[in-house]
Amino acid sequence: MRGQAVALTMVLIGSATPATAQSAQAAEEPRTAEEFIETARAAYSVIDRREPCATPVGNEIVVCRQRIDPESQRLPSPTERANALGERPPDPIPDAPYVLGLPECGIEVVCHRIGSAPTPIYIIDLEAIPEPLSPEEAALVIRAEEAPGGTASPGAASPAAAP
Repeated sequence: MRGQAVALTMVLIGSATPATAQSAQAAEEPRTAEEFIETARAAYSVIDRREPCATPVGNEIVVCRQRIDPESQRLPSPTERANALGERPPDPIPDAPYVLGLPECGIEVVCHRIGSAPTPIYIIDLEAIPEPLSPEEAALVIRAEEAPGGTASPGAASPAAAP
C-alpha cells in the first residue's frame, strides 16, 4: 500500500502542471508530497468496516477474523436451479466431474498401454517335498541309474561294489 502511494506520488509530482487557470495564490504555492499522498489516500483508500478486535487481557492471544455469510459464497447446483423453477432436473443422479485435467482414456484420446501382466507367482507346498536321501542312499541311486543296460540289480548298486 505504501509503495503504491509513493509510486502514485511520483507520477502526480511529475505531471503537476496546472491544466486550468487557478487562483494566483494556488499557482504560487506548489503542493507538497504529503498533500499529494493525502489526496491519493482519500481517492484510493478502502473504507474499513471491520469491527475492532477485543484487547487482550493478561497472557491472552486474541484472534480476529471477518465473518462471511456462507450463503453469499455458494452457487446453486443445476438440480437446485431446476427445482426452484419447478422443472425436471437435467440429470436426477449427477455424476462427479472429471477433475484430473487429462483427456479421458478411450473417450477423448486413443490409449496406449505399456508393459504386460506380471509373471504368475506359484505356490509351493513345502510339506509335500520328500525328505532328502542320506549320502549312502544317494550313491546307490546314482550307481543304479548308471548301470549298463539300463537295469540294475540291488547287488550291483551296493556300496561295496563301488570302484
